[in-house]
Amino acid sequence: MKLTGKQRLGVGAAGTAVILGAAGVGVWQTSSPASADAPVAVTPSAQPLAASTKSPAKPGKIDLNTATQAELESLAGIGPVKAKAVISGRPYAKVSDVQRVSGIGAKTFAKIAPQLTVGGE
Repeated sequence: MKLTGKQRLGVGAAGTAVILGAAGVGVWQTSSPASADAPVAVTPSAQPLAASTKSPAKPGKIDLNTATQAELESLAGIGPVKAKAVISGRPYAKVSDVQRVSGIGAKTFAKIAPQLTVGGE
């Protein structure tokens, strides 16, 4: 198998290779070579990639009561410390309640509010 410049190959545990390219992601199984210098055979795997079962409350919105730390950190002005504080401040009845978290004032709230929801609000 030859990779183009826009594709990347990563090999994980048990000889599983993941091809990342413009057309999407492919999962491949590799066979172990007899020696370190021997070529490795790469063949398509019948196993599909695991998909996330978590669905957002509203498309494109982050639910304050269920968001992961990483999801919260994707918001402008929210780093690891504020994300943990948001999680610690749960539950929230409405989006504006996030302003009770230290460090989330009117300016930060104005930037992130359009991206937030509480229970599909």
